[in-house]
Amino acid sequence: IFAPKTQAPAVAPSAGMAKAPGKQRGETREGFLSVTPRGAGFVSSVGASGDDVFVPRESLGGAMHGDRVEVTLLTRGQRGFNKIIDRGITRVAGVLRRRGRSAWLEPDDTRVRGPITLTATVDTSGPEGNSGNDGDAAVVTIIRYPILPDENPEGMLTAVLGRPGELSVEAAKVLVTQQIEEVHTVEAVRE
Repeated sequence: IFAPKTQAPAVAPSAGMAKAPGKQRGETREGFLSVTPRGAGFVSSVGASGDDVFVPRESLGGAMHGDRVEVTLLTRGQRGFNKIIDRGITRVAGVLRRRGRSAWLEPDDTRVRGPITLTATVDTSGPEGNSGNDGDAAVVTIIRYPILPDENPEGMLTAVLGRPGELSVEAAKVLVTQQIEEVHTVEAVRE
């Protein structure tokens, strides 16, 4: 069960519920959230403090794949989410979609919550605007993360890579997915 840091968990454990074997009721753990393609999550503890903690899809709240989170073990069937400590993903590669005046990115990584909507103000303004065409491979930087389970993140188009399937485009998407930034000096690029 996820609840914001300032609130009690949505469902309080009853006194008669059994404790999870090897896990202490009320134990707080910090770890990295890994989301499955179906939307459920597992929190892998930082260090060797125990087994992974399962978090059902409906309890993820605003947390996304790769985030560093804090979770409290309530009972074998319940987990209390405390807070998101750090966001794990800032850039996402995917396919740019356009319908009328709307634009969004469908993430290639099925573990990333999507679609990532591209705001109208970003879509129409200046050099950072969305210059790609429907179906282009693109990279988005997340500018607003979801707070509630039903929300999608919002992003700003960082780069249009080209048509999916081209070798250079697919290589660029892998770099984004693995959070690898290639920074070269002006001299190196010129060479």
